[in-house]
Amino acid sequence: MNAHSPKTKNLFDKIDFGVRRGAARALAKHKKAGKSIAIWKDGKVVLVPPEEIEIPEEFKDIVEK
Repeated sequence: MNAHSPKTKNLFDKIDFGVRRGAARALAKHKKAGKSIAIWKDGKVVLVPPEEIEIPEEFKDIVEK
């Protein structure tokens, strides 16, 4: 299977989706638990309070669980 085959692209899409969904799940858990998250912004670590944590729209279903 070469890097340009449809099978590889499909696999990469599935992996990408899974990683993004996992990150969204972690964000939702922190938000629900009332815990801040740390992010890297403009060359420094910034704490984001739970009320400002944003869940990507495509994964909003995670918040309801």
